[in-house]
Amino acid sequence: MTMVLWSVFAEGNKWKVTLPSRLSALTGSCLVVPCSFTHPSSHTPHSASWYLYSKMPSRYPLVYSSTRPEAVEAHFRGRTKLLGNVTHGTCTLLITEVTAQHNGEAIYPWIDNVGFKFYHTVVTLDVSGTKPVMTISGELVEGHGVTVSCEVRHSCPLAPPTLSFERHGGEATVNSTEEGDGRWRLLSTITFIATAEDHGRPVGCKVTFPGGQKATTDLVLHVSYSPRSVNISADKTGVRVGTNVSLTCVSDANPPASSYRWYDLKGGTLICLNQSAETITISIADPEDSIFHCTAINNLGRANSTAAFVVAAECKLCLYGFLLIFIRILTAFTLKYFELFLPHWAHDMQVCCQGSSFGCGVLEGRWTTRSFHLCLSSLSPQSHSRGDMVHCRCYREHVCDLCGQQHPRSAGSSPQGLCKR
Repeated sequence: MTMVLWSVFAEGNKWKVTLPSRLSALTGSCLVVPCSFTHPSSHTPHSASWYLYSKMPSRYPLVYSSTRPEAVEAHFRGRTKLLGNVTHGTCTLLITEVTAQHNGEAIYPWIDNVGFKFYHTVVTLDVSGTKPVMTISGELVEGHGVTVSCEVRHSCPLAPPTLSFERHGGEATVNSTEEGDGRWRLLSTITFIATAEDHGRPVGCKVTFPGGQKATTDLVLHVSYSPRSVNISADKTGVRVGTNVSLTCVSDANPPASSYRWYDLKGGTLICLNQSAETITISIADPEDSIFHCTAINNLGRANSTAAFVVAAECKLCLYGFLLIFIRILTAFTLKYFELFLPHWAHDMQVCCQGSSFGCGVLEGRWTTRSFHLCLSSLSPQSHSRGDMVHCRCYREHVCDLCGQQHPRSAGSSPQGLCKR
């Protein structure tokens, strides 16, 4: 902003007052109004007062007075003081806390009580709220250095505001520069290495004025990074041989992956498929499980899927089921065959066993070869195992000795033999 200076001359061009025509002030900040003057050599200045310009005749509202502080306007009272030494031609005014009520007001100095009209040389206050301005220098790419700057302009070098960064751990540096016209520029910067995790993260800058007023500006980081977290998703994981399955290569990247590579693992070898789309459709022709991999690519790099994706062929499971059913049918048929075609004598043969080895006299029972159970009234079949030798006698049209070996029965005779259980 270009400063427009007012000058007042009196007594043969000996009086001269210099101050800006307008000043920008920030709510909650202090304001320094630079003011200087020259005077006739015959006059020694002692004091300076400041007044609020009023269009009402004979009304001169005080802004600052060292001799009548109680007469100062309420919204200036306790907030103004003179800086410098009046005897040295300085009339600079400090407003310690600017409020919104000061906006648009015109003020002017008066040196001593000389009879010259200083109210024609006013400075107008433009008061506004302020927010810090944030900028980024450097390319926001993963692994690269980036600098975030935050600046605010103020009008109070004696009590400048403070800047602080929020939601980021970078180390901040602060610089202050005078721009002229009663304005200063406060700049704070942080430098850090960008990561993929920074993408979408807001960085805040907060300005705090001496009066306690605060304002914050947020800047969202947009970091570019190569693909990562690559994996494969499918509309189904189990398919029948001869049907299709849709596979999608999913990745996290900025910018998003622009091309893809697909691979099928066969016999320990990755076979490159002639596919480059994000989603592909595969026909399952092999009853064995199909194993797929994918690669996601953008302009910053590429990454492979972190794990293989297996598509199970359901017909393989069906073969196992059919095989199990076939075995059960075959088993049932075999048992039925032996039941139908066993020798006729095995259906109702009676075997009576006796011998001193059983303990108490002659024991009789029924043993049918169909169920292989020895049913004796005082002998448990479970107490004997196959291969035990017992004395047996067979009763039927023929006499059997060794469990089924038939012999003609002689009158009055009862051949005995040893039968294996």
